[in-house]
Amino acid sequence: MMVKKLFLFMLLFAGLSLFLVSGLTKTFEGLNVNKTAELNGKTLKILRVSPSFDLFVEVDGVNGIVDYGKKESEVNGMIISILTVDYIGPAYADISLELAVPSKCGDGACNLSETKQSCCKDCGCNKDSLCVGNVCVKEECDSISACNDNNSCTIDTCEGSPKKCVYSPITACVNGDWCCPTSCNSKSDSDCEECQKDEDCEDDNPCTINSCFSNKCLSNLTGGCQLNNTCYQLNAVSGEKYCSEKSEWVFRKNLGAKCIQNYECLDNNCSNSLCGGRRIVVETETDLLDSSGLSTTSKILIINVGVILILATYYFVRLRKIEAKEE
Repeated sequence: MMVKKLFLFMLLFAGLSLFLVSGLTKTFEGLNVNKTAELNGKTLKILRVSPSFDLFVEVDGVNGIVDYGKKESEVNGMIISILTVDYIGPAYADISLELAVPSKCGDGACNLSETKQSCCKDCGCNKDSLCVGNVCVKEECDSISACNDNNSCTIDTCEGSPKKCVYSPITACVNGDWCCPTSCNSKSDSDCEECQKDEDCEDDNPCTINSCFSNKCLSNLTGGCQLNNTCYQLNAVSGEKYCSEKSEWVFRKNLGAKCIQNYECLDNNCSNSLCGGRRIVVETETDLLDSSGLSTTSKILIINVGVILILATYYFVRLRKIEAKEE
């Protein structure tokens, strides 16, 4: 009777063991490079195939080699047996595998066949790591101070699960934050440098000499007035204006106005500190006076007056001759 009970117990144990083993073993067909297979909480990924049909695989973040010549290979708690390999190249093959996991990973119990590396779902990870996809991932940080990248143009934070450092670029123009974003300049953000070389200080003014000193632009007037991208010397005249000692175009003065120099007066005549003579109307600002002190308009007026006088004298002489004949 005792022998019969023992035999029944052994038979029941063998059947239970066979059930458990069959539940932890599975055949996978039609696998290829970069394809995955999951069994009892563990994941296998095929990385590449060698010409000798060996497989380079990854099981829950741990890499290993499955030898085609061996009956089975163990990688991170998963037993792998190669059934068939239809090799076409290192990036493609038709593969059939038999996978076995001695115990179910993810049932909440860390048994003797499981470790933190093979099944962190059950066995957990070290204090500074978290189990992510059955892989222990070490956290990058535990506080913001651990994420200091010494870059004043990033906002440093420690966030996520597992925690990692995140560096967000600063884009706003803010004075005094020690950052000059690419979209800002010295006018919108005091932290921006005005210049790095003299060419950065070009102001399109031909009457200035520009230079960069200590990342600041310095501009010095050469003495003159700008007009049409040309720098005219002091006292130069353009139409109804002249270049003053302050390097500014100033309107010339009318008859009777106080003056010092001839060019200050519209008629180019400063006598006894007053503008004298009749006003000369200058039609354009580009009607510059020549070395004689007369504008083109003034010359034309003088010529016209001379012609009129000549014609008047001619007709007066003719008239006198006609009158003399009649007498």
